[in-house]
Amino acid sequence: MLFSKYQMRNYPLFIILVTTSLLLSSCGNKLTREKAAKLIVEFYEYPNVELANIKLEEFGKRDESYLNDAVNNGYLTVSKNGYAAYGMKSSGNVFGLTKKSNPFITKKTMGLFGLSGATVISNCRNFFEVTGIKENEADKTAIVEFSCKRKGITPLGSVLGYKDGDVVNYKVNLTLYDDGWRITDKAYNISPTQYAFFTKEGEYVEQEYFYCDSKVEVTGMLTGVYHLQDPCAYPYLEVTTDKGKREEIYIDMNLDKFKVNNRPFFKWSASKIENKLANDPSQIELIFPNESFDTSILNKPVTFCCYKQQLNCGDGPTNPLRNFCKQIIEQK
Repeated sequence: MLFSKYQMRNYPLFIILVTTSLLLSSCGNKLTREKAAKLIVEFYEYPNVELANIKLEEFGKRDESYLNDAVNNGYLTVSKNGYAAYGMKSSGNVFGLTKKSNPFITKKTMGLFGLSGATVISNCRNFFEVTGIKENEADKTAIVEFSCKRKGITPLGSVLGYKDGDVVNYKVNLTLYDDGWRITDKAYNISPTQYAFFTKEGEYVEQEYFYCDSKVEVTGMLTGVYHLQDPCAYPYLEVTTDKGKREEIYIDMNLDKFKVNNRPFFKWSASKIENKLANDPSQIELIFPNESFDTSILNKPVTFCCYKQQLNCGDGPTNPLRNFCKQIIEQK
């Protein structure tokens, strides 16, 4: 191939331009720690929520103080020398999860005799630092090692021994495209804003949770509060269940202690209610005055926490077991 005098004179400049362009391109695609950190933070949307798996049988082999704290605070149950949910006779402690743990559980694992474990919301994570990059120039791929710090430890995260500031190591795969580096792994990001017990920054906020401590739960809507005269002198709730069935759920006889989300259901004292209803003894069924109870939950979805008891009136033993309500929980 022949070059003109002009081309020959400018050939060195051409070589310099091409070489410079290649060098700039190479430098522009260099995966630095700063660039990797930016990609990771954007991809995983920190802070995000960390999930963990709990295996109850493993708790029985340990004796850490934080397990005792979880039992004392009502998140775990413990029994000695019992049958664990996974079907084995245990000579040590057998642990179980309580209803108070439910807000932190995303999935339950069942064993032969009941609950054997769960996937739980343990904490949030913040990106900490990139710790290493292994780049394969031939394949235009890279493996980036990085770490996160735990924060916002939930009660079930504490059960696992997690602490604020724990450093956890991860790896992520990247590929170089014509427009730059991209993370090729799948992201399963859960934002802390999805849960009331996390702030948007990922801090854990203690919540007051209400749960049924009884074996019978009825969900539906409260439509009215009534009282039967003798011989079945019971106050009761008229309820329409989620299945459309109308039921009478009797109230635990101590009206002063009957609650909705741990606040008193009745605005009047039991004695004041009795005196008010006693003024109209002609009716078999008496309607509680609206001003005497919390009407804010009427016709709204709620959970009735009940127990089964024989209705003690009339012929007594021949009467069927009925639901007696201990408390009401509002469904937020």
